[in-house]
Amino acid sequence: MMRAVYLLGDIVANSLAGALIGVLASLVFTPAWPHWLAMVAGMFGGMALAMPLAVGIGMVLGAFEVMLPVMLTGMLSGMFVAMQAGQELGAAAVSGAALGVAALGFCYVMDGVLGGEKRYG
Repeated sequence: MMRAVYLLGDIVANSLAGALIGVLASLVFTPAWPHWLAMVAGMFGGMALAMPLAVGIGMVLGAFEVMLPVMLTGMLSGMFVAMQAGQELGAAAVSGAALGVAALGFCYVMDGVLGGEKRYG
């Protein structure tokens, strides 16, 4: 039961972080930016924005469970939305939230592949 509560918290945290970073990236980057520059700037900007979010959410859910997925979410959301410059805010939020859930799923799968199942079993 408790594990399900943390999983739900992880999903909400990553979705919100991705949506927020996606909206902010959509406001900053315009089609005038070269794609490669927008991607690099979006990656670093997304990670910079994700750090305080991860620390704040980590106080509630635990830093170990939150830090890596939220930082990956920030990086992916910043890069993707920046490269798709000109997205409407709603589309940027949905893209960021979807990338947040995908980043969390990737982290869970890799944790299991790399031996994390032994910790939970």
